[in-house]
Amino acid sequence: MKRKFILPILILSALTACNKPQPVNTSDIPDMGVTVVEDVTEEITEEAPEETTAKSVPDTVYEQGESVPSTPVKNIGIDEAELLAKTHIGEDFAADSSVITKEKEYELDDGVPEYQFEFVKNGVEYSVDVHAETGEILEYETEAAD
Repeated sequence: MKRKFILPILILSALTACNKPQPVNTSDIPDMGVTVVEDVTEEITEEAPEETTAKSVPDTVYEQGESVPSTPVKNIGIDEAELLAKTHIGEDFAADSSVITKEKEYELDDGVPEYQFEFVKNGVEYSVDVHAETGEILEYETEAAD
């Protein structure tokens, strides 16, 4: 009769022993470019880093196939870009109140963020493209105004 109780106890002991994690000797594992990582479970109590804010980027409609920035882009802003564009044309041009701003817009041109400006003064149309992040003048053209 004692044998009936011993067999189930042995089976139960064997099953519970299989569920316990067994230490692994990593030196016995062949090196196949696999890194063995120990399971370290501890509570991390770090605070999240403070969020940084960048100048806002104008709402942009992206064409199919264009890449959308994955992170906020630091942008010089349309007012600063306009001043850079006018100053590129000439110091007196930037301060001249007779200059008419015909167009100012933000767009991605082949993935490059830029502001495009068109100004008119004395029958001449000035077209200036300014890099939206660096302020670099990308293109500058003049032609007779329509």
